[in-house]
Amino acid sequence: MEKERKIKVLSLVALVVAVLGLTVAFAALSQTLTINGTANVDAASWDVHFENLTSNVAGDAKITKMPTLSNNNTYIGDFEVTLTKPGDSVEFCYDTVNDGTIDAVIST
Repeated sequence: MEKERKIKVLSLVALVVAVLGLTVAFAALSQTLTINGTANVDAASWDVHFENLTSNVAGDAKITKMPTLSNNNTYIGDFEVTLTKPGDSVEFCYDTVNDGTIDAVIST
């Protein structure tokens, strides 16, 4: 008798929850949202580029061809170095400059 009573109560609670859920879902789906107004968007510019290209040479390394900045200073390339023994190294340093109005994040 007690088990049958628990099943009836549980069934009634499930039915009430289902009816409430359907009511809320119907009310949410039958709403009409109307937005009236204007918005202004200011012009923004993107200008991230490289500047101040320098080099550091260690050991007997030689720079055969210095790298060049191209494509509006957004590309560093076309360089040649000669490393003759272990420990030789050439390091190229540059500044990354953001002259635009959009914030840029540099990760690597």
